[in-house]
Amino acid sequence: MKRKSGFGADKMVGLIFALVGIIFLAVGVLINTTTKRFAENADKTKALISDISTYRDSDGDRWHDVTVTYVKDGKEYEVELSDYNSSMREGDMIEILLDGNRAMSADGAGKGAGIAIVVGGLTAGIGIALMVASGMRKRKKRKIIETGRAVYAEVTGGMLCTNITVNGRHPYKLDCKYEDVYSGSIYMFRSDYMWEDPDLYVGRQIKVYVNPDAMNEYFVDIDSMMQATEISGEGVYDFR
Repeated sequence: MKRKSGFGADKMVGLIFALVGIIFLAVGVLINTTTKRFAENADKTKALISDISTYRDSDGDRWHDVTVTYVKDGKEYEVELSDYNSSMREGDMIEILLDGNRAMSADGAGKGAGIAIVVGGLTAGIGIALMVASGMRKRKKRKIIETGRAVYAEVTGGMLCTNITVNGRHPYKLDCKYEDVYSGSIYMFRSDYMWEDPDLYVGRQIKVYVNPDAMNEYFVDIDSMMQATEISGEGVYDFR
């Protein structure tokens, strides 16, 4: 079975961001449509904030219940608002929208939708940017493989990427060293993500595709080393 050493972490993260952003956008549009419909049918009136009660749910999240009192046809009524914002204070007079038993502050109408749309747009934008960047890196990788030169470098170790976690695991990046026998120059290369500990491959040879005119443009071919190790049936395989 062919083992894949790397994974499309950036593409996967980009896709997740894009999907979450699209969900936020859809929710924002839905809230906006519902709120507009409510506002068109609701009556506006002045109301007094008579009580603000604060509590925490089972997850520890903080919530607020806002009760307002208003007068209609000479009678006093009490109703709970469907929204809250930090500027509300007991004793304040505010304008509310009323439709049957449902009430919300006039200032709050559309705010939730606006926030969801802005957050959704930004999140989706970040996700799309990550996927575009991933695609550009893949095209660059293909170009280096097709037009570059293959050299063989020695694995010197690697690093654990603790800033990324997938299924409770951190990936690694492999480091390798190449010495140009003609110029005597030494070049250090670092791979894309891999799951195996690079220390297991220290001292082995690994294929690296480089742009001869710009040695900082390269691709470390981890899969070729691993496939060669499996084919050899031994712990060591030297490409030279």
